Amino acid sequence: MSEKITEETSKRICKHMNEDHAHTIHYMAQSILTSNKKKKKGEIKNATMTSISNKEYCIRFVLCNGDLCEMCHETIAFYPTPLVDSKDARTRMMEEHNRVLSPQFSYLLTPIILTTLLTVALLGYAV
Repeated sequence: MSEKITEETSKRICKHMNEDHAHTIHYMAQSILTSNKKKKKGEIKNATMTSISNKEYCIRFVLCNGDLCEMCHETIAFYPTPLVDSKDARTRMMEEHNRVLSPQFSYLLTPIILTTLLTVALLGYAV
């Protein structure tokens, strides 16, 4: 049987995440932007976790593009299953931390392609 995450527990978890794992929250926000169908771009500032429940967690951040900044609120559902209890939140947040801070193949794709094209161009020019 699942134990509901209370508002008090949510505040405690969010406080811990925002104070001790701000870099993770920042990269979670960045991950949301890169996977979001809206494909918003810009610099992320002041990313904070605002709430967590058994079903989802919410992140708020400021997205700046040049002189224009906007406040963004995103809700991310726990996938594939909701949290069982507040202890499960720690495990799932650690998984999320590892996911957003691990190198992604897509990050390497562009430099590899550019390096290959440059190498081929230089070899072709040298002949």
